[in-house]
Amino acid sequence: MICKRIYLFILMMLMLLGHTTESVSAQFPEPVGYVNDFAKVLRVNTYNNLGNTLREFNTKTGAEIAVVTVKDMGGLDEFTYAVELFKEWGIGSKERDDGILLLVAVQERRLRIEVGYGLEHIITDARAGQIADQYMVPYLRKNDWDTAKTTAETASKTTVMSSTAEHASQKHP
Repeated sequence: MICKRIYLFILMMLMLLGHTTESVSAQFPEPVGYVNDFAKVLRVNTYNNLGNTLREFNTKTGAEIAVVTVKDMGGLDEFTYAVELFKEWGIGSKERDDGILLLVAVQERRLRIEVGYGLEHIITDARAGQIADQYMVPYLRKNDWDTAKTTAETASKTTVMSSTAEHASQKHP
């Protein structure tokens, strides 16, 4: 009798965990490119320019930056939403884990820069915080979504490219 209750309890817990995982993944929209403006806050010009520069960046470095705006995070905090979205979309190369996610949730007024392990030595949590504080927050406070996304993308890109160039020059003096 006790074994049957334990078995039923474990079965119920597994069903609940499976349901929770499905509901988290179901909240994520499908990616449409390097720029994913699901909140519809970016101007067309900004959207196109970001897409072009991020495509170029990916071609030159192999690293991937995904710019994402969402209306809301469906009740999740920005850390959980960003980590789960990063994994769900597979941002960056699977082998090198060299992706960067620039996320802004409009309704919650929250942002997150999520960096893959392959780039964490270049864009540390502290550097990601500096990029957010220096290049995004001042513009987001003014609802200037375009400048916030463009400057953060430029700062992230520049940090990675300068580190890559420095690493290459050390290999080939």
